[in-house]
Amino acid sequence: MKRRAADHTICGERRAFICRLLMRRSIYKPLLVLLFAAMCSSLSAQESRAVYYFEPFEWNRSLIAKPRWKHNLVIKTNALALAGTIANIGAEVTVGSSVSIDLPLYYSPYDLAKGTKFRILSLRPSVRYWFCCACYGGWFLGAGAQATWFNIATGGALRYQDNRAVLGVGVTAGYAWYFSCHFGMEASLGAGYASVSYDTFENVPNGAYTGSRKRNYWGLTDASISLFYRF
Repeated sequence: MKRRAADHTICGERRAFICRLLMRRSIYKPLLVLLFAAMCSSLSAQESRAVYYFEPFEWNRSLIAKPRWKHNLVIKTNALALAGTIANIGAEVTVGSSVSIDLPLYYSPYDLAKGTKFRILSLRPSVRYWFCCACYGGWFLGAGAQATWFNIATGGALRYQDNRAVLGVGVTAGYAWYFSCHFGMEASLGAGYASVSYDTFENVPNGAYTGSRKRNYWGLTDASISLFYRF
């Protein structure tokens, strides 16, 4: 009887130990699960942040690496000249990572009123250097030439008409910025030299010739606020 009682006591102690162990596991298991979940969420958050910062960097680097200048063709018009009743259109083509050729054309065939006319044809090719490489935008410097023909009367006693093209050279500086991926605006000023030779006539229909003049002009030769579209 004593032996059976001892065996029963030992079994009871073992059961109590197992129960205590199970109780301890029941306490730690949720804690381990919570700790594991917290670690997983932290890792996923770090991965999401890494993707967020990595993708824009790769995107920007890929844009810079592309030879965008091979695809730059810009069509534009000078709003200042349009305001002065001078129709105009220009094309600019990039020929290198930071060099472009600008080819504007100005034309005005109008007689504005009796005794007042402003007829002009002007070609102004130039070469530009862009400080923002591999793109059309930002600051630029240019050097170019002009050939202009005119027939002008301002309502006074005389009418002025070229007897040869006005020839000139000059430099320009300006800035271009974008409203969207393709549309933008450009502002520039130019100064230089022009050789002007013209005849004067009485400002009446078939007015008599009154003389000829020649001038060497130094000063402002170009001003533009242009709207453009880049293909």
